[in-house]
Amino acid sequence: MKFKLFLTIFIVLLFINAKNCQAPNSEFGKTLEIIYKNFDKYGINNKDRNFLLALAKDEGNFKNKKTLEKRYNDYSYGTFQVLYYTARDEFGIKNRKWLENAENNIDVAMRFFKILKKQYKNNYYEICSHWKTGKKYHKKYYVRILKLKNMLERKNKDD
Repeated sequence: MKFKLFLTIFIVLLFINAKNCQAPNSEFGKTLEIIYKNFDKYGINNKDRNFLLALAKDEGNFKNKKTLEKRYNDYSYGTFQVLYYTARDEFGIKNRKWLENAENNIDVAMRFFKILKKQYKNNYYEICSHWKTGKKYHKKYYVRILKLKNMLERKNKDD
């Protein structure tokens, strides 16, 4: 179990360090480019960037994919696996296809993060729980995201 976690964290750090080395045509390179563009657009600080990168790794592994969420009987979309009903209710998005576009999806995810951050007063535990389950408290997912986030923060301090 520890080895699997270590390997996951190592891979995430490799991806982040290789951000500028990615071929511009690779899906990963394009996704990171869009994420970093939105970080700047929404004024996301370094601590929040690490949290969001860990969330993107855990949710969609930096891939723009559509996944069936059985518990909601609906699909989640993109790198951050945004549910259509969340995008509709929070931002008035009326078209599911619109969410399948990586730029639109990541933009919605950043705006939703800002809402949750304000709602939960920077409490990452509650933000992560809400993001993953729609509920305020759900420890299982938070622990996984927190470990990735803390590794990214330590890595950034070393650089």
